[in-house]
Amino acid sequence: GAFGGGVWRSTDGGATWSRLPGLPAQETVNAVAVSPTDSRTVLAAGFTALWRSADAGATWKKVLDQKVQQPAMTGFAFDPTAPSTVYASADNDGFPTGVFKSTDSGATWKPANVGINPNSRVRGVAVARDGRTVFAASEDGVYVSTDGGATWTSALPGKAAYSVATGPDGLVLAGTNGDGVLRSTDGGNSWKETTT
Repeated sequence: GAFGGGVWRSTDGGATWSRLPGLPAQETVNAVAVSPTDSRTVLAAGFTALWRSADAGATWKKVLDQKVQQPAMTGFAFDPTAPSTVYASADNDGFPTGVFKSTDSGATWKPANVGINPNSRVRGVAVARDGRTVFAASEDGVYVSTDGGATWTSALPGKAAYSVATGPDGLVLAGTNGDGVLRSTDGGNSWKETTT
């Protein structure tokens, strides 16, 4: 995904690249994700919309239109227990923002924001291995959902988070603004700074 340049693809391990048609040439793409069960399904998080390809990037369809020229869609996370379920994070100065959820591999989307500050810019999303616990990194902390995105609570208030990742046995990592990477080993209940 390129700033002002759409989506690019390499078929030789990154040695050469070509821009894929179908997206506006000036669209900035913040993240790209490929379905873990069908490599033809590709999602692109754009400034103005969320895009989906069902043919490995040959053609694209706008599946969630933000109708604003902002860094709107920021990231994706597939549910490891049900890969047709995918979450997307949105970061913009207008509405809608927060987290969106799809249960059909990104073909359709619905807001999944209950409990998230509606003015909070969400910059990343991650799903734990249990498939029910979802984390969202936002400018006012990390939010956690234990019911597949239906409701959210604050797990790391007051720390602007730009990214979040999950690992085994309750491990959660949050990339922050000014505090480096914070680490939780209990699913976000408590956090410590990493010192290395």
